[in-house]
Amino acid sequence: MYVEGIYLISGVSSVFYENGVMEKRMIDVALRHGLNDYIVPKWKATFEIKKYFEAKIGKSIYDILPGVAENTFK
Repeated sequence: MYVEGIYLISGVSSVFYENGVMEKRMIDVALRHGLNDYIVPKWKATFEIKKYFEAKIGKSIYDILPGVAENTFK
């Protein structure tokens, strides 16, 4: 349960980006701060967290977050 809480906090902080998807946030951060040796492993871990929670809820996390899909390509 504790580990799930940590995953949830980490995942939520990665997903929310001006009502957009986490991939959009990842690109924004990389453009502002550049890349280093830790970025790709961190992104892979974030996608694993996303996949973990999607398996638990049986759908995409974007399906349960209001406005995400609509605001992604603004």
